[in-house]
Amino acid sequence: MKRYLCLFLSLTASFMLFAQTAIEPTGSGTLRDPYQITTLENLYWIAATDSEVPSPDSSTRSNATYIQTNDINASATRTWFPDGQGGYYGWKPISSFYGLYNGKNNLIDSLYINRPEEDGVAFIADIDGTISSLNLTNADVTGKYIVAVMAGQCGYNSFSAIRFCSTTGKVTSRGTAGGLAASCMPSEISYCYSKAEINVNGDRAGGLIGSNCGLNLRNCYSTGEINCTGSFKGGLIGEVLSEYNTENCFWDIESSGMSYSPIGIGKTTSEMKTQSIYTEWNFETVWRIDSLSNEGYPYILPQGLIEYQAPSAGDGTTGNPYVISNLKELYWICAPEWEVPNPSISQRNTYNYLQACDINASDTYAWNYITESYTTGWPCIGNERQPFKGTYN
Repeated sequence: MKRYLCLFLSLTASFMLFAQTAIEPTGSGTLRDPYQITTLENLYWIAATDSEVPSPDSSTRSNATYIQTNDINASATRTWFPDGQGGYYGWKPISSFYGLYNGKNNLIDSLYINRPEEDGVAFIADIDGTISSLNLTNADVTGKYIVAVMAGQCGYNSFSAIRFCSTTGKVTSRGTAGGLAASCMPSEISYCYSKAEINVNGDRAGGLIGSNCGLNLRNCYSTGEINCTGSFKGGLIGEVLSEYNTENCFWDIESSGMSYSPIGIGKTTSEMKTQSIYTEWNFETVWRIDSLSNEGYPYILPQGLIEYQAPSAGDGTTGNPYVISNLKELYWICAPEWEVPNPSISQRNTYNYLQACDINASDTYAWNYITESYTTGWPCIGNERQPFKGTYN
């Protein structure tokens, strides 16, 4: 009896170790109320099958809006989905994504994917929406064909965009691999970089993108080492199939080991770490470069982040309302709870407020970045679920 009990407990422990849990994030998935991704379980909820998460179904989840509110450690994916041969398949790629994912400049670290007999292997297999301000670091990705860290394909079904993103780690495939994306149809990639190592036992390898068919590419770079046994290999992009538009893109000819790329400008490591070569780049609000960060290469500044400040006077009561004197204090009233957990937003919606002076709110034009030409701006005080019940003078 003890023997069977021990076997049962062992199998139970193994199942718990390998099990993947999909936990629904807070929010409703709209532009005004995006799903808030805070844990690896929230992230897996996007990729889960309909049998795992029947409602909302995978189509609804793939068309929703998301924000990532903090860094996520994905190292647990190394023991996800046993392959029956003593190894693990790891992360199951999000099959298609048509929505909006704003990483808020946070990380997904140590994502592991080992699917050597599958095509379209990456964090997201097919991006037909918009990904912004997301950094995938220390990724280890293996697939058959069309393999990359962030996206297998971009723009396969509709125009897609990846902006203000970066990747590091290692990519291994038998063909068509890139550090950021593997194969790009009509789409846009801008203000991105990859430092991922690329290993291809076959054709088509690029430091940033494996194969390009109609891509708009600007202000990007790559530095990762490229090892490719076949044809169509380049420091920035491996292959160009049709018309494209590229502006101000670079690759490191020394660290990549590649002196050629059909697109981009090759520079030495020393030159890549010198701001003066990036003559058309914005080093005020988009990029920064210094010897102490990112190994001396340019890095991306946080985009669209909003600062808040608790009111310095008052306590919110009728006789002593909170005094609002600037835009940061005004935003404090409606800031989401992942930014201001205490007092809760429901409490802040019941307080009394007194505005002490004129407030210039022109900065809200750039708030809540969705795409380069579209922001949602001011997030609104109160909503249907949590209406404003206080007073504002």
